[in-house]
Amino acid sequence: MKKHITFILFLLIAVATSAQTLNVVTDNVTYAFPASKVGEMTYKDGTTLTIGGKVFTISDINKIYVDDSEVTDNEVAVTYNSTNATVTVAGNVAQYVTPTVSGAHVSIVQSNTDDVDGNEITYSH
Repeated sequence: MKKHITFILFLLIAVATSAQTLNVVTDNVTYAFPASKVGEMTYKDGTTLTIGGKVFTISDINKIYVDDSEVTDNEVAVTYNSTNATVTVAGNVAQYVTPTVSGAHVSIVQSNTDDVDGNEITYSH
């Protein structure tokens, strides 16, 4: 438990100091949260981490990293590479989009986006 709290504290410090984007990777999906919009991250019972309203099960997270990439709000981008695909979801719409990737097959379920600025999600590939 203490190890997890230290890890979360490190993430908060890293995001707050200089980096631009906090990336959370689950399988072939990356959720990209701009550091300036991350807000409060909630770590509960050692099983879930909530960032920007998106609840992640800790066991589903492959990695979390911080980089200088730019995030376009309201965007979901699908990238195809031969027989594989990856999906990048902007943090502000992460709680409304559930992508599933199997090889190069991508399925995306979108819920109500009334709270999204502009009320619209842009999909690109």
